[in-house]
Amino acid sequence: MKKIVLGGLAALTLAACSQKGFQVKTSIDGLEEGQTLYLSVLQGKLPQVIDSAVVTDGRAIFKGELALPMLAQITVGDSLGQPLSQFFLENSPILVRGSMEQPDSIQITGSAEQDIYRQYLETVDTLRNYAQMTVFGRDFVKANPNSAAAAYIFFRRITPSMNYPEMREFLAGFDTTLYQSIYLQLVADMANRLEMTSPGHPFVDFTLPDTTGTPVALSSIAGQGNYVLLDFWASWCRPCRMENPHVVAAYNQFKDKGFTVFGVSLDRPTGREDWIRAIEKDGLTWTNVSDLKFWDCGPAQTYGVRSIPSNVLIGPDGTIVARNLTGDALIQKLDELYATTAQ
Repeated sequence: MKKIVLGGLAALTLAACSQKGFQVKTSIDGLEEGQTLYLSVLQGKLPQVIDSAVVTDGRAIFKGELALPMLAQITVGDSLGQPLSQFFLENSPILVRGSMEQPDSIQITGSAEQDIYRQYLETVDTLRNYAQMTVFGRDFVKANPNSAAAAYIFFRRITPSMNYPEMREFLAGFDTTLYQSIYLQLVADMANRLEMTSPGHPFVDFTLPDTTGTPVALSSIAGQGNYVLLDFWASWCRPCRMENPHVVAAYNQFKDKGFTVFGVSLDRPTGREDWIRAIEKDGLTWTNVSDLKFWDCGPAQTYGVRSIPSNVLIGPDGTIVARNLTGDALIQKLDELYATTAQ
């Protein structure tokens, strides 16, 4: 299937076109005279500042222009600080008002995209379980194909429960004017990554250091005539730690037939000792590697990992056989595969 490419990352660029742009006025009680406020857009790992303003007579004004509406935030004194407010920024007059002492009281008016986003959040808050939220979220996105807020909701809230064909189906439902949206571009990229690492495709090789610091390539183990489970986890991840006994059981049951595990940890840069302790405590006696880059882990991004635990079962010839076999499903699949090869 052809990959989806939605143009360049132009949605972030301040537009040099004929639109009159945005003007955000703040009227927030408790701000000190002379304080600096920062207006940033949220489109990657870190907020990107697009304007700043000094509080004068208790007020501040931001001005600029966006190619497409984006989720934005206002912070006080530090662009990376705790957000005073988050809202959808678009090219219109917007008023932010409320009190520093009561952050929940802050109101945003003048942004149609914010109204759509608020409608989604208010409804989700009334739902009781994840399944209901997922169904409502999918319906909401389909009902708002022209909305940048819906594109963000799709990216942030809906795609974790989707496979790549579903992602592409939903992408095709958005208005073409949103194809420059960073949120839809991120989903398109994720769909492409998931397709390239889906069952039937060859595994993608990488090299990371093991617990001794020695670089180890996945290809030194995978594609060498045995089944290999590429297992993404982390010491801080409670669901991962709960899943580890199932992986250990599968390893112990099938290791004499050649099955092994290649563990990749998404531990933080400061988590090396926690990672090694977890390996020992959970009895993970196979090869374990990590770049200790948390969610910036390169192989996790390559394989489209959006949550952990996550795994990829690789066949003897290096072809991906299955993904995300958890609980008893891993042993059942290995039983099936080894029974077939024994015939």
